[in-house]
This record gives sequence, C-alpha cells and structure tokens, in this order.
Amino acid sequence: MTQKVKNPFLVVNPKNYLWGEKSLELAKKCDKVAKETGITLYFTCPYMDIRMIKENTEHIIVTAQNVDPLEPGRGVGKVLPEAVKEAGAGACFLNHQENPKTLNDLSKTIKRVQELGIIVLACTDSVEEAKAVAKFGPEIILAEPNDLIGTGKAPDDDYIINACKEIMEYSHEISFCENFWSGVLSKGMEQAITQMGVVIGTVLDEIQSINNGENNRMLFDLMNQSSFIEYEQS
Repeated sequence: MTQKVKNPFLVVNPKNYLWGEKSLELAKKCDKVAKETGITLYFTCPYMDIRMIKENTEHIIVTAQNVDPLEPGRGVGKVLPEAVKEAGAGACFLNHQENPKTLNDLSKTIKRVQELGIIVLACTDSVEEAKAVAKFGPEIILAEPNDLIGTGKAPDDDYIINACKEIMEYSHEISFCENFWSGVLSKGMEQAITQMGVVIGTVLDEIQSINNGENNRMLFDLMNQSSFIEYEQS
C-alpha cells in the first residue's frame, strides 16, 4: 500500500463518454469543487487526456482507467505503469467490469503500480471477491455487484456492512468505495463510518455530457450540501 487515503473522497468516472476538451472541462469543474471543499477527488479519463488534465488542474488526482502488469520493454498495446505515471496519473482503476483482470494479473498489477506510488482503486463484484482482493493491499476497494453498475442503485445495507467487515478483517488501512447517488447516506454506509471507522468514498459515473444539468447538480450538491461531507475525519 503506497499511502493512506484521505476521508471522505469522491471518484468522478466519465468512462469514455467524454474525451479531449470535454473531459478537460469537467475536470476543471471537479478541480474547483476539490479546491473549495478540500475533498480528495479522483478523476478518471482516457489515457491520451492524462497529461493535458494534469497540466491544467491542481487539486484533483488524475486517474488512469487501467494499467497492465508490464515491465519496460516488450508488450505492444499494453499500458505501461511508468508511462501513465510520467503523464501525470496519481491513481488507477483496476478490474472494472468493463475491463476485468484475473486475480493473478490483478495481484501483479497492484504490486507494480504501488512500486511507482500510484494509488489503486480495485473493483470487485462480490463480498467474497472483495475479501480476496483485500489481501493484495489496494488503497481503495470498490465493492459493487456488476449488475448494479450504471443503474444509479447502490447495494443494500447488509452487503455494504458485510463487505466492510471482510475488508477490515484483513486490513484497517484499506478504504471502501460505493455508489452514492441519493445525496443521503444509507444506513449501511453510516454504520460503516461511525461504528467501524471505515474511510469511505463514493463514485459518480456514467457522465455522458458536461452540459447535463442533473450530473452537475449531483456533483456540486454532493460536495457542498450532502450529509456525506459531515463525516470527514482527520
């Protein structure tokens, strides 16, 4: 594990709906939110946009959508960890449903990127997979069932509590991330924070347009007005 994640945090994940100037425009909005609220904000973007966004923002953590367990040398078409690091990425997504890895590859990739000081956001599909991945030591685990991805729905409270328990049985240093669309903490997330001491964050994804008023409202309301921010811990 490269570093402890600050609480609370937000992951803004437009996937590949935005690129180039539109991706940069949203990144600048997120940079403003991060500056004004002090929240840790991870912003994902296509590989080609990493350097541009890094050079034009100051307060967000530019996040690669994936990397491979590759050493410099052979590996045409693979994503070299050193390359995304030099471009400006401070974190990376791994094992997303849309780009899954075997557990063996995931373990190797986490080790490689952490050697470079890159924060890992590892996606898992179940409580069991979250427990297995926790042993690899990622900084953040996003434990969301695949059938809920992109639906705007969060797992039920029992799922959240059980996932947090399994992760924390292995390490109290790993942070937990979950979709958080309503602007109000679920009972499961609230219990994880207040009773279990979990460092917790949320994901805002499926952003298809920078001009979508609902997405902009969710982003700024979440940071400036929701109960989520009340649980900031030192």
